Amino acid sequence: MADHTIRMSYSDDGQPNWSEWDEASIGDTGQYGLRIEWTRLGRSRQRVYRFECSSPRRRDVLAVVGVFQGVNR
Repeated sequence: MADHTIRMSYSDDGQPNWSEWDEASIGDTGQYGLRIEWTRLGRSRQRVYRFECSSPRRRDVLAVVGVFQGVNR
């Protein structure tokens, strides 16, 4: 994993089987207020997420927000 990145993985079956890691940049040093979005993750009922951050500098996660959209049939 390269420096200054965050990775996300998820499990739909209570954690025994995880998806592949999806990696995104957390920005350069001094870059603040960056939002990271993962879209098109498919459908699930009881999904569990895990995150991993790799950076040689101090990092603070201020919030994790989930926006879920239902499908009207």
